[in-house]
Amino acid sequence: MTKELRGIIEKMVSENPDIMQIATDWSPSNIGTTIWVQFPSIEDQELANQFMEKYTDYVNDLFTPDYMYDDSHTLVFPQLERFDDDPNTPLVYDKKRGIIDAV
Repeated sequence: MTKELRGIIEKMVSENPDIMQIATDWSPSNIGTTIWVQFPSIEDQELANQFMEKYTDYVNDLFTPDYMYDDSHTLVFPQLERFDDDPNTPLVYDKKRGIIDAV
């Protein structure tokens, strides 16, 4: 796991302690991807949109400053469902286990 991804996870989890899981293959060299966040309290669509906009902007402002004009950008996407093990989108955070460094 890169230090950049660790920083993103730490920020999201510290500001949203009810995040249950995060899964992604994101890295500074793989920015055109999605960071999936299992967030049970995000049932309200307005809150989901605010969360997605805030953290999508945060990641892209740091790592892809021209993302508004470029197709290569990161999307931070909240969802209610838990993640299954997927080798293409590894689990990088679990509330019970913390940050998973093996990625």
